[in-house]
Amino acid sequence: MKVDGDPVALTQKEFDLLYYFLINRNLALSREQILFYVWDADYEGSERIVDSFVKSLRDKIGPYRDNLC
Repeated sequence: MKVDGDPVALTQKEFDLLYYFLINRNLALSREQILFYVWDADYEGSERIVDSFVKSLRDKIGPYRDNLC
């Protein structure tokens, strides 16, 4: 993925999470909703994985956040 011409390496899950946030812009999403869409309905791990991936995504795209939409 490139933002402003700069490469930003995302894992597939990070990309899926970013996509889900973009298609649901301006909506408050629960961890459960995010898990269902990004990790699948059969995911049996902790909901806190969402927090980890959000932090990772913020670290990677934070400087470009205003140019994504």
